[in-house]
Amino acid sequence: MIRSTLLELAVSPLMGAVLVVVKSSIVFGLGFLLAHLFRRRSAAWRHFIWVGTLCGALAVPIMTLALPRLEWPVISAPPAVVNAPNGTPSASTPMTPSEIASASVPASIENEPSPTQSQILAGIWFGGGFLVAIWCAIGHIALLRIARRARLVDDPSWLAALEDASRSNGVTKRVRLFYSGSVDSPMTWGYRHPIVLLPESAAAWTGERRRVVLLHELAHIARVDFVAQLVAAFACAFYWFHPAAWAAASRLRHESEQACDDRALVAGTPATDYASHLLSLALQAKANHWHEAMAIGLTRSATLEARIRAVLDEHLTRRRPSPRICMAGSMILTMFVLLLSVLTPVRAALNASVLDGTLPSNATAVAEVVPHSDESSSAVVSRTLDANPGEELDLRLEAGGSVTIQGWNERQVQVEGRLGGRDADKIRVDVDRVEEGIQVRVYFTEDLRSQSSSNEFKIRVPRRFDVSLNSAGGGLKISKVEGSFKGSTGGGEIVLDHVAGDAELSTGGSDIRVTDSHLDGEVSTGGGRVDLIRVTGGLVGASGNGPVRSFDSVTEARLDALNRNADELSEDLKTLTVNSKRMSESADESAKNAARLSELADESAKKAARITKSGGGVELSEIPHGADISTGGGDIVIGKTGGVVDLSTGGGDIEVGPVSGSLSASTGAGNVRVRVGDADKIDLSSGSGNVILELPASFRGTIELETGYTKNLGHATRIVSDWNLVRESTTDWDGRGGQTPRRYVRAHGTIGNGQSRVRVETVNGNIELRRARP
Repeated sequence: MIRSTLLELAVSPLMGAVLVVVKSSIVFGLGFLLAHLFRRRSAAWRHFIWVGTLCGALAVPIMTLALPRLEWPVISAPPAVVNAPNGTPSASTPMTPSEIASASVPASIENEPSPTQSQILAGIWFGGGFLVAIWCAIGHIALLRIARRARLVDDPSWLAALEDASRSNGVTKRVRLFYSGSVDSPMTWGYRHPIVLLPESAAAWTGERRRVVLLHELAHIARVDFVAQLVAAFACAFYWFHPAAWAAASRLRHESEQACDDRALVAGTPATDYASHLLSLALQAKANHWHEAMAIGLTRSATLEARIRAVLDEHLTRRRPSPRICMAGSMILTMFVLLLSVLTPVRAALNASVLDGTLPSNATAVAEVVPHSDESSSAVVSRTLDANPGEELDLRLEAGGSVTIQGWNERQVQVEGRLGGRDADKIRVDVDRVEEGIQVRVYFTEDLRSQSSSNEFKIRVPRRFDVSLNSAGGGLKISKVEGSFKGSTGGGEIVLDHVAGDAELSTGGSDIRVTDSHLDGEVSTGGGRVDLIRVTGGLVGASGNGPVRSFDSVTEARLDALNRNADELSEDLKTLTVNSKRMSESADESAKNAARLSELADESAKKAARITKSGGGVELSEIPHGADISTGGGDIVIGKTGGVVDLSTGGGDIEVGPVSGSLSASTGAGNVRVRVGDADKIDLSSGSGNVILELPASFRGTIELETGYTKNLGHATRIVSDWNLVRESTTDWDGRGGQTPRRYVRAHGTIGNGQSRVRVETVNGNIELRRARP
């Protein structure tokens, strides 16, 4: 093949500029794509992507000019040749390969801009960038003038809050606080000597608002957001004409604010309180001054609504990328920008066979086929193992899931499942042969603060087979199997159809239906009805808040269901014109049933409350006679209590008070806030959240507090107490019992005669022990 370079795009100033814009556009496009793909990650992840995108776009022109070029020949049609009197070929006469190879200057170069035109284009580019740079510089000068006129904050309460916020964010630099009448909302700037500027009205802020504001502003300093904003300013100045540069800078600023919101929430601020403070500050602020674009402000009307939505969204993850991931991402970005910068397209001559219109007889156009990955394969489980009748199916569904088990005549166990939900990619399914039979384990591979899954499994077992269930949540259906069925699910319907043997099954909150079966034992639900239809044997049903009925036929069960909906039926009957007497009788019967239900509700209120739900919150103003309340996921808000109270939620906040008697409260992931009146035993725990406990000034008892923190939290948790307690902290990472390695901060002590007992445990959260004001 005969090839000669006809035109190098980088030689011409115009072509060089076009090349830089095209390459930077690729970098910007990649940034927008990654930000979209990581939209369900935390704001800190997306901020890292935008910083890398802007840095990469700024590095493109530098690397393109400084590094050697890697030529990428681009096949193109031969240039037309202008007819000239000196005997050069005319446009109508094709050039031979030898003529193309010997041509010194292609005709297309004659159409390139003249030096004067190139200078004009360069002047426009750099002139626009200079104006943007001047605008940024004037803004910084205005901020410096405001700082010089500002008044240094020397209030001890503010300085104490500043020290606490610095410790929470890991800031070791000296941060100065100033009051200024020129600003309407808090703002931060500076790298070596950071400044937090407060409006004059901040002097009257409450302690909680001071803490929230400083946690947010110190998070900007800890994250070095000022430098990131400078990078964005440089990118906007250089690519002032490129809308992607301004859009990326805007997204960077927004993600910066949301990432600092996330840090404040992780530090222990309740989401509703934080959103309230944010909205209140925004309402008090006036329109932003033009110079405030150079600083990092707490409240900006353009993004306020989106930030408040994010603050109140319990499903958003707020975990920031680890240093290792940041390092790996930076290396990948550097290699990508390096390759993109050195790659330079050049035009190349076509070989002779193309120029003269001939192609070899065996020439074939070849297209590379990229295998298309099946995206659903990672969410589908299919496994078959040999099994013998009489063995056991051990279901350990730590990540939950609905299960349908059916008997068949094969000596095998077949497991088919589909994983779904937001965190499906973090779920693992193990199907193994064990001594007792077959074990199916479904669990999360990461320690998540909040977990979301929707899993379904269909399992076939030999007709004589035992089943053991331990599920975080989800329904269970067993049909055509004989054996022993035992275990529990956190919430979901249980259906047994054409089964025989023994049953000891329970669900946290849903209905149970057993049909055409011969069983002994007990089935129970925390809240729902139990229907036993054509069931023989000694099976007993129990429900914490629902009827237990036994029927000889399916027809009777359906009639019973119709009677339970008498209110709805009576309304429907009123619209008919047939048999008016019967309609009236039905309506009267419905009224009597409603009155009876009201009487039963009044009698139930005098007893200890027992509520079990598969999901959703619980809110009661008073439970004077004790309670046993659990929900698979949701907030629990209780007012005054008495007797023995036991509260648990799979993932939500708990707020109780005042408490008398004893209280045990636990949440899988949420904050706990308890106000004690006259209690003898308090036991609080949170899998991931803050705990605030307010005790009366006359409290006498033993206190045991413990908070653990994992490496990915990034800082140590703390215990704050109005009583003098003995404190200790561990330095080794403890991973015993298969838990995520963590360090602990503990405090304990005895006040007075020690007759009462308080115990608090949490992970990745702070503990605050307050003395109630008289």
